[in-house]
Amino acid sequence: ETWDYTESEIPSITDGELLIKIEYISMDPAMRGWLNDAKSYIAPVQIGEVMRAGTVGKVIESKHEKFVVGDYVAGHNGVQS
Repeated sequence: ETWDYTESEIPSITDGELLIKIEYISMDPAMRGWLNDAKSYIAPVQIGEVMRAGTVGKVIESKHEKFVVGDYVAGHNGVQS
């Protein structure tokens, strides 16, 4: 009831972008607080928005001068199944 399963095409990338296959998602207690509509260190996730999480992934396609296929990257990304 909380999550939907959908399938979509893998997007094509343009100059300066990369496509990352997420391999690890961090499920942190702070994520629950991100759902509250209150002032915090980070903007809340609104109803209908994609949830974000700390992630580690592998570059599978690159049109960015600083990243090549096979590089690993980390950051906060939108996560969907």
